[in-house]
Amino acid sequence: MNGSLTAVTDYSRFTGPFYDSSIKLVNSDTILTTQKYVLQGLTINLTSGVADITSGTATFDDANKEIDVYSPAGKIYGDSGIIEFIGNHTVKVTFSNGQVFTVHLLDYTGVPG
Repeated sequence: MNGSLTAVTDYSRFTGPFYDSSIKLVNSDTILTTQKYVLQGLTINLTSGVADITSGTATFDDANKEIDVYSPAGKIYGDSGIIEFIGNHTVKVTFSNGQVFTVHLLDYTGVPG
């Protein structure tokens, strides 16, 4: 199975008015989030009764731009990486900074490496 999924959200976190710690009036802030996943070569095993993706990869890109009164041009942050499906309901996630985690998808336990 190959394909891609892109989700874009634009929302206000605060409906204001509210006050920051220095008692300045702040109206609201907005975050624009774009998340993109590209799926490649997924193999799904349905024989056990619980679907298991036994091979394939998904690249991901999470981009965020936060706009508020302190950063009217926006603060940009996010991450990207690769999810490798290795079977037994387990994935290896490699982030763009080089961090790697192995995660079991049924109980959400993860360990570095």
